Amino acid sequence: MRLRRGVLVTAGDLAASERAGRRFDVDCLAVLASLARPTALVSHSSAARLWELPTPRTADQTVRLTDPHQWRRGQGYLMTCAPVAPTDHWRAGPVPVTSATRTLVDCAREGSVEDAVVAMDAGLLTERTMLADLQRAVDAVRHWPGAPRAQRAVELADGRAESPLETRGRLRIMGAGLPRPELQV
Repeated sequence: MRLRRGVLVTAGDLAASERAGRRFDVDCLAVLASLARPTALVSHSSAARLWELPTPRTADQTVRLTDPHQWRRGQGYLMTCAPVAPTDHWRAGPVPVTSATRTLVDCAREGSVEDAVVAMDAGLLTERTMLADLQRAVDAVRHWPGAPRAQRAVELADGRAESPLETRGRLRIMGAGLPRPELQV
């Protein structure tokens, strides 16, 4: 079966990836293979899905990439041109992906603060990142678009929240002008 121009997969392998809930991983690999950009990494909401972090239900199915040398848009993908530190190069199986910390900050810069805090809380709870690492990552992009939103999300993040609903409840309480609740007491 043709996934993209020049990228083929057997019907059995594609069906197996769908049964395993890994079809999006295959789509990411197909985009990377078709672009033949060794410096490109899966990033933003696409990387959040690969890291199994919560993403908004309305998240676009477009494969998001970051490359330090080129911006590009095509059918089913969007490549952002931005520097990527060597510490932000990771792998989710065979897929090159931005680190969980960089992923969370990139998502926070582009999405709502509430969705960003939900994802950051999950990343902190599962120990995919630490609060100090998130703060360093936000400091590194302080002049980029959306950086103030990412900074606000880091300030609100708390790794003790055990569910998106708990995070959203905490944010609503604080938004109503009440003191920040102490979690897991």
